[in-house]
Amino acid sequence: MSRTPETTRETSSGIQLDGRARYGMQRMLPSSLSSMRSFEAVARLRSFTKAACELNITQTAVSHQIRKLEAFLGVQLFVRDRDGVRLSEPGREYVNAVTDALNILSFATQQARDYGNEESLSIVAVAAFGLKCLMPILPAFRSAYPDISVRFETIVSYAGAAGYGHDISIRYGSGRWQGVVAHRICPEEGFPVCSPDYLADKVLRTPEDLFDHAIIITSSLSFRDNWPEWLARFGHTPDDFREVIVCDTMSSALQAAIDGVGIAMSRTPLVDKDLKAGRLVEPFSERIQSDLAYYLTYSPDRGERKAVRLFTDWLLAQFGDR
Repeated sequence: MSRTPETTRETSSGIQLDGRARYGMQRMLPSSLSSMRSFEAVARLRSFTKAACELNITQTAVSHQIRKLEAFLGVQLFVRDRDGVRLSEPGREYVNAVTDALNILSFATQQARDYGNEESLSIVAVAAFGLKCLMPILPAFRSAYPDISVRFETIVSYAGAAGYGHDISIRYGSGRWQGVVAHRICPEEGFPVCSPDYLADKVLRTPEDLFDHAIIITSSLSFRDNWPEWLARFGHTPDDFREVIVCDTMSSALQAAIDGVGIAMSRTPLVDKDLKAGRLVEPFSERIQSDLAYYLTYSPDRGERKAVRLFTDWLLAQFGDR
């Protein structure tokens, strides 16, 4: 007698999936997808009213869906207080898995609808590159190839999108990933930046002067900044900083620098346009070369698609002279 594989898999929300559940046995699911959509919307927006508006249903309908889901689960998912509505402890544990499930189902549904359509293209990019470099030039691609329908998504960490089946993924790293074709988009250099207004009335002549300033660092383990490597050139470490502002993403760190909060460690090509437009300045001439970079990646089978080939050639050409 054959047996269902007793394998496990961990989702990006940290849930361990038993092999039996994956293959159709012992699934415990709410009877209504609408209740899960309502739950996710209320949790994200922290408002029944805003959730109803987004879902294009009445607030009463949202409340009904939440009550039905709570009855099925046997727990209270939300707590009301003076600040509005917030997730209960069971709700906080449940929401990440529900969000994962809805995202995967939504993407798979769109992929099924696009099956065989050579004129569609799905792209996912890590947030900093997606927001600073790719989104501003996407209209040019659409103008060049108006028949290709583009769906574009940014993510904080690529781990959360792995396995969704995008045609093209923009990743950050060494370029050595198994099972994908990787094209380096451009070389990367790291260097400090700040706003011209921040620098206008401050002394910043040597690296040692940094220790008298507010320094912006990123806490992301996946996309940490290059402060340690840059400072090592001058015999220092980040421990020498006296005033530190921590941002969770490179995008927010660079925006803080643009807003005049302090000095951030940037990287090319993220700040190329900000430097050219004068939103940021480079107080030192020293730059470090990085072994990491942004890469355009896709699975070998998707590389056969016309839209993937056209976008790959187009994007690499945009950064080819850097």
